[in-house]
Amino acid sequence: MSENINIQSLPKEIPPQFVAFWKISSEPWAFKDPDSRYRYANSAFLELLDLPPEFNIVDKSDSELPVNKPADSKLPYLDFAKFSQQYRDYEKLAVVANQTVSSIETHCFGREKKIQPYIFDRTPVLNDRKESVGVMLHAHPMSFFTPGQYVEKESPLSLLYDKPDEFFTDEEYDVIFFLLQNISNESIAEELHISVQKVDSIQQGVYEKAQIGSLYDFKVFCKIRGYERYAPQKFLEPSSRMVPLST
Repeated sequence: MSENINIQSLPKEIPPQFVAFWKISSEPWAFKDPDSRYRYANSAFLELLDLPPEFNIVDKSDSELPVNKPADSKLPYLDFAKFSQQYRDYEKLAVVANQTVSSIETHCFGREKKIQPYIFDRTPVLNDRKESVGVMLHAHPMSFFTPGQYVEKESPLSLLYDKPDEFFTDEEYDVIFFLLQNISNESIAEELHISVQKVDSIQQGVYEKAQIGSLYDFKVFCKIRGYERYAPQKFLEPSSRMVPLST
């Protein structure tokens, strides 16, 4: 994928080695000036934002990025403009605190247009006079690390957004998603707009399919099959949440 980016727009404080790495990196990287306007974005960043490879992002702010709305109004789409003020605030905080400010961005990312969470790290870049020349951005998929994984010395999990298999129905997977979060059947019924009796019936049905008799054993079953990683798209909403700064 070619890049049509004006490298000359970057401040001299950015080492050439950084730019060379960004250009070949498969991870999204970008740089924004003190006015929150993009001065650079690599191919992976453009792809993450579902922008054409030849798109010239230089001098544009998040509020000026094009929005690719689908014909079906019910389908999700990426709209960074809606969160542009939050992003500007994150960048200002990174400069004031002189440290990386991270946020969890849950949006309809990539060419596949799937809602998924990414971590966006914003790191300030200063000149010799300790003045900000902009903020370096790095995005990477969010992984999940439970206390149990820490104790067992396991690797963090990455979420699955496509149904793992056809072993359970869509309705059963919806209930399973909440069961694995230790959500009560009453709350599941409210969330899914069905009766508690229906939730009880589905829970009993998935137990029978898995040939187990308790939630604990079912969680073990789901862990082995990888179901604990599955997050149905319908339960993910576009959002931006800042990760608390380290002290």
